[in-house]
Amino acid sequence: MKTMTLVITGAFSMLDTLLGVTMDKALAEMHLPEVITEALLARAGIFAPFYELALACESGDGEQVAGRRDAHHDDHV
Repeated sequence: MKTMTLVITGAFSMLDTLLGVTMDKALAEMHLPEVITEALLARAGIFAPFYELALACESGDGEQVAGRRDAHHDDHV
């Protein structure tokens, strides 16, 4: 379940851009687990580092991706 929830968090990382609305509005009608909305709306909680990594990947900035990856790795060593 945790893996699927994490996949949904990453998949929804650009939902606001795709729909052309704020993330609040994009998620308003959805009934998602709190860990997902917490990451997407507040960049907080246990999935926040993964969300930040997804955003970095989407930006195309290799240095930012490496920094996020390394920060996450350091937190779990």
